[in-house]
Amino acid sequence: MTNQSLTTAQLNAGQSPYASKLGIEQIRTTADSAEYGLPFDPSNSNPYGFVHGGAMLSLADCAVTAAAWSRVRDPENHRGLTVDLSLAFVSAARETDIIALATVLRRGRSLCFCRVEVRTPEQLLIAHGQATYKLQRIERPAEVLQGLFTGRSVEEQMALLAQLERAGAGLYQAWAAETAAPAARQALLQAAAREEDNAGLLDELTEQTR
Repeated sequence: MTNQSLTTAQLNAGQSPYASKLGIEQIRTTADSAEYGLPFDPSNSNPYGFVHGGAMLSLADCAVTAAAWSRVRDPENHRGLTVDLSLAFVSAARETDIIALATVLRRGRSLCFCRVEVRTPEQLLIAHGQATYKLQRIERPAEVLQGLFTGRSVEEQMALLAQLERAGAGLYQAWAAETAAPAARQALLQAAAREEDNAGLLDELTEQTR
């Protein structure tokens, strides 16, 4: 098995230090599916030469993760984790490579529901199961603030901003009360006063727009 050029999402999915330690390799990733392989290694086997079930679960998890991430255009703005994974073992894999194929069955708002199969290179089914993977967009402060104002009228936006200004003034005042250095305390109190002035100005403008 040969590693291909990996995207950021695929690096997150299958090339973690843990996956690399086991020897898990990417085979291919397409939209809503991913295939990963685990070459046979005695260190991943039980005393009888059968591939350990924990190694199979880890392989399946990497494939599921890559399939879930496969449609994410901006992986740097997302985070994810497996919330459920179960495998039913139907055969044994003795001294052989194994391959996991994961397919996304349905995508919800944040959850991806997947099917996964583990087979030998000769297509002998070793295990099959299902998984749920959670993908969540990282909410950055600027995006959160922008979302507060989206869809509101100008009057509502100014009233909301006035509330935020007063909340900021309260924080500055609280910090000033905890600050021993006179110069720093004075600077914080001045900042609080500016926030209060801004809130007052916004109140006046809000009244004028009504």
